Amino acid sequence: MINKLRVMHADVISKTVDLISIGQLEAIVRRIREASVVDIIAFDVNAALADYASQYFFQVGKICNVYEDINQQLMLAMYARPQDHVIFILSRSGLSPRVLKTCRQLKANRQYAVAVTGQPGDELNCYCAHVLHALFKDDFREMGDLTFFTSAKFLFDCLINLYCTANYDEVLEKEKRYNDLYIEEPF
Repeated sequence: MINKLRVMHADVISKTVDLISIGQLEAIVRRIREASVVDIIAFDVNAALADYASQYFFQVGKICNVYEDINQQLMLAMYARPQDHVIFILSRSGLSPRVLKTCRQLKANRQYAVAVTGQPGDELNCYCAHVLHALFKDDFREMGDLTFFTSAKFLFDCLINLYCTANYDEVLEKEKRYNDLYIEEPF
């Protein structure tokens, strides 16, 4: 059982690597560098992945918010200042009417949006600056949710790693400042 899961994780990551465009990841990282805020729109189990990614964006000095409620997602799309935000949309299918409505609003307000989805369809491509393909099978018996989570997590890990590499000294300084504050006055 454990070995089967290990093999599945390795297979998902290997297949995700085959789908990655390094140029696309680098373009997203450049835009993250310019932005002051990273926002992640997610529903259900994807919100747990968004919380994971949020921790790392905070570690590299980016304010990161996770939006699970449709009203907050739409208001973000309507009111965020495009120059200040990078907005990720996590969606296994990319077909949810809620996701598409939010993406249409993001596009209407010229927001920089990046979809992470298991079904990179034409409609999402029209609304987002980038669409990152994460593996997904809509079948519980094939561990579809776990497959998507593993693949999408790997994409976020790649983005964070590229960001840290491109901004190494700055990231180290921010980490040092945080550690000094945390050690000086632990909670």
